[in-house]
Amino acid sequence: MKYRFANPEERLRDVFESGFTARDIASALASFDADTPSSTAHSVMTEEAFKLAGVRVRGQIAGYIDRDELNGGTCGDYLHRFTPDATVQHTASFSEVVAALADRERIFVSVFGEVGGLITRRDMEKPPVRMWLFGFITLIEMQITRAVDTLFPTETWRQHVKEPRIAAAEKIRTERARWEQHVRLVECLQFSDKAQILLQIPEVRERLEIPSRRKGLERIRRIESLRNNLAHSQAIVSSDWPTIVDIAHDMEATLALVRGSDEA
Repeated sequence: MKYRFANPEERLRDVFESGFTARDIASALASFDADTPSSTAHSVMTEEAFKLAGVRVRGQIAGYIDRDELNGGTCGDYLHRFTPDATVQHTASFSEVVAALADRERIFVSVFGEVGGLITRRDMEKPPVRMWLFGFITLIEMQITRAVDTLFPTETWRQHVKEPRIAAAEKIRTERARWEQHVRLVECLQFSDKAQILLQIPEVRERLEIPSRRKGLERIRRIESLRNNLAHSQAIVSSDWPTIVDIAHDMEATLALVRGSDEA
């Protein structure tokens, strides 16, 4: 069975691929000269609640210090050099930021070749990231709805959905009709219901690199949990970080799917 997924508006592609960048959530990195007494830096960092700060060598930030390590001497004595794997450009996409944070608590942000910002996992709770994640999940659901509607015409998808779930969808459609919102029944199914229908198709699982239907269902449940936490303003880093990393890792493949660049 072949199906070419619908092509979203060009602007939507721009938003999710490059509309949100590291500079939208980065915090400025305070810095001290290398010869500044560590006691001075410790006092300032404690007062300002900074755990990390940059260290300037010959006018440029060459590395960072950790407040907890400062104990006599100068800031230069505690200098940690920046490493490429812990640094991203200020224009890096959110998917690149998440990838860099996958196995560390913080990354540094470079502007015009010099580090000037800091991003921690806590910054993933900021509104731009939550908007990015919720919007992406919503876009995926829109495309899944269209795919189910196309692959299973005249509601032949019913055979793959339990009757109580169909009854719930019919109740939602009736309620929306009261508000003069005339929608198809497939649009009233839950996200997980529509995804389970598509997971019946081996070609779709292969395109998304999902080894089995069971694995696909596990992934859908995690994405749905993340969406619910986003919708109800719940913390996401502590409970959904593996799912966020997973989504960011597959961002390019998923965007290729929904913009119709390949056939599933």
